[in-house]
Formats: sequence, structure tokens, C-alpha cells
Amino acid sequence: MVRKLSPERFDRMIEAGLAHFLRKGYRRTRIDEVAADAGVSAGSIYNYCTSKEALFDLCLDRAFGCSELPTVLPHDAHPTTNVIDQAWERFLSSTRSEVMVAVHEGRAAGSYTLVEIVEVLYDWLDANGKGIRLIERCASEWPELASYFYVSFRRRGVLGLAKVVEAETEAGRAIAAGPPEITARIIVEICSYFAMHRRKDPDDMHYDDHVVRASALEFIRLALRPSVPSTRTARPEGAHP
Repeated sequence: MVRKLSPERFDRMIEAGLAHFLRKGYRRTRIDEVAADAGVSAGSIYNYCTSKEALFDLCLDRAFGCSELPTVLPHDAHPTTNVIDQAWERFLSSTRSEVMVAVHEGRAAGSYTLVEIVEVLYDWLDANGKGIRLIERCASEWPELASYFYVSFRRRGVLGLAKVVEAETEAGRAIAAGPPEITARIIVEICSYFAMHRRKDPDDMHYDDHVVRASALEFIRLALRPSVPSTRTARPEGAHP
């Protein structure tokens, strides 16, 4: 049945739903609580979404940056995809840049510099932070999604980045802070915090995003830069500065 769309009300429902899914996860989110926060009755939500799964589908899209509302209501979830696969497919759709694919396939070394890769990683985390946090939150409830995200995606990404760290260290363009895999993980964690997780830190201090990005990337660049021998002339013993 085609129903007349009220964009403002629908938008409030999606924003309220996303806030609940991020805070509570999928299983603990209740439609009546979402409705209360959106300022509508619980029953009216079902005029816009057929189920909690359908609402989650819309919240996934919103979390990954899609603000377009469906025009045919009530919205239904994908009929041939379960909620876990639905979440994973939406996540993967955000990772398909050539650089990201090259890192995960272990073929980025020699094609992209470490600095280029770190910049792409930071910007991807920045652009998709809510969506990634939603996947992380729901992964705590769904072991299958946790395996997809932490093993199939993140572990492969860290290992692919480690190959780049190792190649640049061997070429003298970088120096690893220990084993390449640990150095790669440190890079990922620095980018993850400053591009994404700091926004939910109670003590974020509201730094300018551009300043934070530039500072974090410069810190990583300087930390990985090979030591440069001092060109200062040694002072004779007993000489005054």
C-alpha cells in the first residue's frame, strides 16, 4: 500500500532509531522507545516501517551517509537477506575504493605510499564513522558479524597494511615501531580514535576536525620517519655552548 510520506516525522524516526541501535545494539532496541524519542506513537512507526528489521535497514543507510528517504511505505527489509548479511553488505559497500581493496588484497606495497594509504584510511573512517560504530556495536551481539568485521575485514586490513610498512622499512622510507603487524595496528588505532571514536568521548574538547586530521596524520608520518643522522658538529670537550 502506498502511503503519503511525512518527511519530518520519518526523519525523526530514523534518527531516533539510529541513536538507539548505536547505544543499545539491535536486540535491546525497542520500537516503543524509539517512537517515544521521535515524538510519535509506537503504532505509527509501522506505517513507515514493517518491522524493527526494516527500521534497522534505514538506520544502516543513514549511518553510512544516505539521507534519502524511501517514497513507498511502509518500508520493508530486503526479503532475501537476513539482518546480519544486510549489515555486512552495507558495510562492504563503503570499502570499495581502489586503495582499500589493494590493502586488503595485500597488493598495495609498491603501488601506494604508506602516507597515501593512511590518509585514505583516516578519511574513510571519518566519512563512515557512525556506520562503522553501528557494525561494531551489533557485532557484540552477533558472532557471525563479529567474525566478518574483526577477522575477515580488520585483521586482513592490518596484515595488508603491515606489508606496506615492511616494504617501506626495507626501502629506507619508514621505520617500524616493532614488528610490522604491531606498527600497522597502532596506525589503525590512532586513525580510528581521532577520525571516529573521539566524537563520542565525553572529553572530546571539540577540536576542529581539520586540525585533528592534520595533527594525527603528521604524528604518524613523523613517528614512522627514518632517523636522520645529526649534521651538527660535535662540540669539543670543555667548550661552552
